[in-house]
This record gives sequence, structure tokens and C-alpha cells, in this order.
Amino acid sequence: MNTTLAVLKERLQNIEERVQNIQDDVAFLRRHVEEMPILLANSQAGTRGRLYNPTIALVGGWAPLMEAPNPVNRDALFMFTVNECVASARNLGLPPLPPGTPVAERRRQIARRIGVAII
Repeated sequence: MNTTLAVLKERLQNIEERVQNIQDDVAFLRRHVEEMPILLANSQAGTRGRLYNPTIALVGGWAPLMEAPNPVNRDALFMFTVNECVASARNLGLPPLPPGTPVAERRRQIARRIGVAII
């Protein structure tokens, strides 16, 4: 009897863990679906068009414009120094890159997160 109860408790715990994983996956997908229009708008903003911040909760159905320490447009991102890239990446919730990472790679990391194409 105790063995059966222990097995049932273990199975229930496994089910609860699976449900939690599914809930986490759904939340992750929901966030990314909500960001897609913002990333698309940023990808079409042009070199001097204002960029929207996809990491901040939507306000009135849309994201706020990017502000310092983030680039306000694509041209600004092209001019970012290593220190500016580090500050922006931190603000956008990106993982830190290893010391010595070239500034071009740091700019690409930010560009990918905000939906801007740079080469």
C-alpha cells in the first residue's frame, strides 16, 4: 500500500513538472508572438527611422521608442562603441559577451535582439 502511494505521488509530481514546463513554454511563445510586430517594424525602419523597444511591456498595444542606453536608430547602432554596446546589451537583457569580443559582434547581438539587420 505504501509502495503504491509512493509511486502515485511520484507520478503526480512528474505530471506537475510537465504541466509547469508546458506553462513556461506557452509563456515564452506568447512573449515572442507579441514581439513579432515590433521586430518587423524595426526591420523596416530604415537607417534613421526610430526603433521600438521589444523588451518593454506593451503600452497601449505598442512598444515604446528606444531610449539610451539603447540605439534610437540603425545608424546610431553602427556608431556604438564597446562600452555603449555593453550598456545596451545589459539593458536589453542580453547575456554578456566575453571580454575582447569585437564591437561588430556586439552590435550584431543587439541588432538580432531588436530586429535590425546589419552585416
